[in-house]
Amino acid sequence: MQVLLEVRIYDRRQEDDEKEENLYIPREYGINFETGQLSGKIVEGYDALLVWVWLALKTPRYRYYIYSEDYGQEYEELIGKSYSKELTDSELERMTEECLTENPYITGIENFTCTKDEG
Repeated sequence: MQVLLEVRIYDRRQEDDEKEENLYIPREYGINFETGQLSGKIVEGYDALLVWVWLALKTPRYRYYIYSEDYGQEYEELIGKSYSKELTDSELERMTEECLTENPYITGIENFTCTKDEG
């Protein structure tokens, strides 16, 4: 199953000056998204946020103790269930939004589409 989404980035500092001290410029190790291998570079800002999104969507929630209970996705809960396509799509969108909005720079998702890989 392939999930396509548009990431909307919003700096919450405009909304609440008290939270300004807690926000940061995101930094991550760069990743080649096609191979999943580290690129050897440190990326910042938007590129770091894309890495965070990619990793969060690839990581099952609750599986690894190194991550908090809020990090990752719960797609495995849908495997083997005989839900309708509409319910499955709705749950995928909800799970994806819950996963991504843990990041303070992501406030929601838009234009969510889901396609099933037949391979």
